[in-house]
Formats: sequence, structure tokens, C-alpha cells
Amino acid sequence: MIPAYQKIIGMGIKAVPLILAELWAEGDQPSMWFWALKAITDDDPVRDEDRGDMVAMAKAWLEWGRANSVS
Repeated sequence: MIPAYQKIIGMGIKAVPLILAELWAEGDQPSMWFWALKAITDDDPVRDEDRGDMVAMAKAWLEWGRANSVS
């Protein structure tokens, strides 16, 4: 694991709005923040059929953020 990625996870819930903002800004080319989001929030809004579809996964997390007033 990349040390900087681990530090972000270590920030806990206060990192989630920043990660979601990054996913939103990346548009159709989202980075692999999904593992960190799951580790921090202990949640996973991604549907099984969307796994591997980075855009759909990002959309699920962005919707999760709005629903949970995080983003």
C-alpha cells in the first residue's frame, strides 16, 4: 500500500468529503478510491453488477455521499 494512501485512510471520516470531491472532479476517469471509502465508512453502496465499472462505482459513492450529507 502506498504510504500517502494509508495516511488518507488514517484521517478517517474527515477525508471522505475530500475523496468524494476528487471522484466528482475526475469525471469519467475516476481513481481507485473505493477501497479507502469502504475502509473509512464501513459501507459499500456499489451494486454487485457495477463492480469493475469505475464510472458506475464512482456514481454510487457520490450518491451515497449526497444521501448521507457527506459531500
